[in-house]
Amino acid sequence: MHEQPNDRPEYWQAEGFVELCLSRFRAAQEAGHWERQRTGFYQLTTYHGRTLGVLNSGLHRGDEALVQAALHNLLTLHRSMMHMHRMAPRLIPLPLALSEHSRGEFVRDLIMRVLTETPPALTLAQIHQRANDADLLGQISDVHLDEQLQALIKSGHVDTGDDGCIRTTRPYVELDKDVAGLRALIGRTFYAGFAALGYDSLGAILEQRASFKRDFHLLTRLREPYTIELFLNTVQLLLDTSVSSTKVWRYADLLHSPHPRPYQQAAFDVFRQHGYDSIVIDAPTGSGKTLIGMMCIQDWLRTLDLGQSILILVPTNNYQQQWIDELCYNASGLQLPPELIFAGTPAELDRFQRTTGGHPALLLVTYSALAQLGSPTGKGGFDAQSVEMFLQQANTQHVILDEVHKVLEDLHSVSADLARLLVHWQRDTSFHSLIGFSGTAAAFQRHCADLGLTLAYRIAIEDLVAAGFVAPFAELGVPFAYSERERRIRELLDRYKAHLRDYFTLLGPIALRRMFTELPIEQRRTLGHEVLGIYRGRKDWQSALDKRFAQWEAGNPDVLAITELRLVAILQIARGWSDADLVTRTRADVAQF
Repeated sequence: MHEQPNDRPEYWQAEGFVELCLSRFRAAQEAGHWERQRTGFYQLTTYHGRTLGVLNSGLHRGDEALVQAALHNLLTLHRSMMHMHRMAPRLIPLPLALSEHSRGEFVRDLIMRVLTETPPALTLAQIHQRANDADLLGQISDVHLDEQLQALIKSGHVDTGDDGCIRTTRPYVELDKDVAGLRALIGRTFYAGFAALGYDSLGAILEQRASFKRDFHLLTRLREPYTIELFLNTVQLLLDTSVSSTKVWRYADLLHSPHPRPYQQAAFDVFRQHGYDSIVIDAPTGSGKTLIGMMCIQDWLRTLDLGQSILILVPTNNYQQQWIDELCYNASGLQLPPELIFAGTPAELDRFQRTTGGHPALLLVTYSALAQLGSPTGKGGFDAQSVEMFLQQANTQHVILDEVHKVLEDLHSVSADLARLLVHWQRDTSFHSLIGFSGTAAAFQRHCADLGLTLAYRIAIEDLVAAGFVAPFAELGVPFAYSERERRIRELLDRYKAHLRDYFTLLGPIALRRMFTELPIEQRRTLGHEVLGIYRGRKDWQSALDKRFAQWEAGNPDVLAITELRLVAILQIARGWSDADLVTRTRADVAQF
């Protein structure tokens, strides 16, 4: 499991400064002060550039603790700058990681773009104005812009005349920002060694992630796994913020917002570094596991096409509602439109798609509902082929196992069989990603391995309390015992249930199910809904009731469960039979009754 070193020296951390800048930025935005917004952004830009310098210095000195601190601060600063850009995209430029040398090249790019977009000729003042209007590097000084313009004239890419400057026909190649970003990150001296091993750009590093991890010590003389993780996270962030987000789905940006806490960001980074490959994270109650899940969902939504889906498996219906609240209505959530989310059973999803033609992006289904899909015995059954067909029809690309410890508690349950099957399918690339969350997974680490899951990261409750993220708490044990009256009530209830089971066995489940089936369907609906109140208050009560009747008719021929008591009640009301009449009608042993 990945854990951050706790014995590194104390360096300045950017979180407090960033939070102050963001609060001022939000206040300026509410007041409509655009100059203050830009001032807040360029304050962060200044520290962003200084942090790149500190990082370069730490790499050259081989100071691992300094490199870790610089990478940590760079991540914090860059995410916050990106958040400002997302909040005011027309006012705040896209944050760029560029060295001083690359900034000069980028200014030349701006000049060439200006001359290309506005032929035939521009005066020096017009070039200055339009390059700064592009607002990609802040306000460029006249001196700096003049220097780069003279360099372009000297290289033959720009010519001057009486009317001003024009672009020549000589081919011009713009700065590769992927390469420039890596140079800014590690410095020009280190870049030569990286490029010699094939790591000549940010993208090349991520494409060769496994080999890069092995070569990192050779390239930098740094060896701690945490340093490699921070470096790869920074590379990933610089690439993420250089490409546009998906235009298919509309959602709030969590990844570059100030909402994720440091440990939530670290947990998300672990998921992404492992390629979402059957990974479980253990985090205590109240630590915000759902927000970590939403960060993963945002990462997936960027490449999720229409017709594809993300499946979230939960223990109960209550968890479905909790996820909907967080996904749609929480101000610090993804704020997804509710129509993108479906919560229910696989059968209900099929009806929903047939009647509406919609294809939700997120599916919230309980473990038991999916495990029982297609089972000839209902609860307790399992049909792998039906589950596979459901995943294929839903075009599921990613799966989240929420509260996975409830599956790990019993490795012989159908939910455990379902999880084991999902791991197998994810490994054979039937879908891309499988991750899990738990509050007590560490206690079931061996069970995780038995299912093919890897417990990769643990968030300790002690650390969260110490950092002030979770309130201090204590667990108190209170002695408990039933009173004599409560014990008597419980005994009577158990005896009543036992007598009911004996009575059903005496009558014969097969006979009862057959006699129930012989009743007209309209009569059964009326008695069930109007008299017994089954599904009263539901708009789809008729289809739900018919489904329940079908389950009763095809139920276990050897056992009539207590939950099927209303089958007998409908039969007795419809026929006007007493308990004794039922014994006679089913030809049961009257003496035993």
